[in-house]
Amino acid sequence: MAPLRGERLDGAAVEAAAVRGEVFDIDWPEPHRKWIASVEDTSAGGVYWLGHRTDAGDRGVLVGKPPGALDGPLGQLMNMVEPVGTMPDRGRVGAAVRQYLSEQANRTADWPRVRWTVRDTAVDAAVLHFAGAWLAMSDQARIVAIGTGFSPAGLRFNGISGEEYGVDFAKPLTVEQLHRLPAWQLPQPETAHEDLRKFLG
Repeated sequence: MAPLRGERLDGAAVEAAAVRGEVFDIDWPEPHRKWIASVEDTSAGGVYWLGHRTDAGDRGVLVGKPPGALDGPLGQLMNMVEPVGTMPDRGRVGAAVRQYLSEQANRTADWPRVRWTVRDTAVDAAVLHFAGAWLAMSDQARIVAIGTGFSPAGLRFNGISGEEYGVDFAKPLTVEQLHRLPAWQLPQPETAHEDLRKFLG
């Protein structure tokens, strides 16, 4: 499959804010494709979502360091679990799913925990499983990962400069620069998972 190319910033934006602080990325030892999946401008600086996908397309993960609320990450999770094509009554179902996930986000203290390693330091991460995918977050490291096709336990993260992605994360990225970078599709299910079907009735 050829890489997708397209705008991954708000169309009105000329450039995205440079990241404040260090960017962390997952250490995924097997060969895979990686790309800048999206860039969000926030009051705390740019949030770079880094995409990873196996060549077979059966496993994938997004990694970012969003500040504060989980609204953005929940939206990323919804994108990952939506089946290929359009679901019936997509607007209503999407609103119901977002409401459900928002309620779960208010109970992160109850989420199961896994261990991650961030720069050789062990940290805890809380995990929400939904529709065959998961969202995991570490308050200690302020890292969020959203994945499918593999377990969130035992992941490793290290700081990067952006060279691996052909950019410098310390500098703003323009829309034109993003257009020149390759992008790949994260895994999407062919049919609605049982967790989603509950909202289709």
